[in-house]
Amino acid sequence: KRRGRQLKRLVKVSQTFVAVACVGVFFNAGVSSAAQNLCVNPSNTPHCYATIQDAVDHAKSNAVITVVAGTFHENVAINTGASPKNLSLVIQGAGVGNTIVDGGALDSVFNVGPKATLTLSKMTIQNGERSGSQELGGGVRSLATKTTIENCLVTDNSVPDGGGGGVGVEAGSLTISNSTLSDNSALGGGGGLFFATTSSKT
Repeated sequence: KRRGRQLKRLVKVSQTFVAVACVGVFFNAGVSSAAQNLCVNPSNTPHCYATIQDAVDHAKSNAVITVVAGTFHENVAINTGASPKNLSLVIQGAGVGNTIVDGGALDSVFNVGPKATLTLSKMTIQNGERSGSQELGGGVRSLATKTTIENCLVTDNSVPDGGGGGVGVEAGSLTISNSTLSDNSALGGGGGLFFATTSSKT
């Protein structure tokens, strides 16, 4: 009888342990979420996108987009649609002078809409132009976003009627580190930087 009781206890303990272990596995599966890694390489590299915009359009939140060395003639739009989503992105080049994103004087080089958290790193951002009345941000236009620019060169961007030839931020936050803003222009002031209703760190 004593042996039978011991076996019953062992069975109960084993069942309890299995149940706890299963709960632990369930919670771990729900918590872990690996960052999405995307690459941009126009040289027909497998699993890479040809343009930065393509990679952005396929990115989920918490994505890291690595851009190879080269000149990309693009005007990249991030979260600019009618229904912006919470999106956190890192776009990282191969270094200033190696990865160059050129706006072709057609629009802002990077135009970032609400609810985004964006880090731009290790690239040159040049030749953007934001046209229109009282516009802002020829190189980087940031609207209600959290934007970080690190290890970048922002140069030769302009806003003919407005502010922030290099970088313009409205109703958001901006952090700039180890970066150079040079030879940007804006008719309304703030050739390098323009802030409108925003907190800023440089």
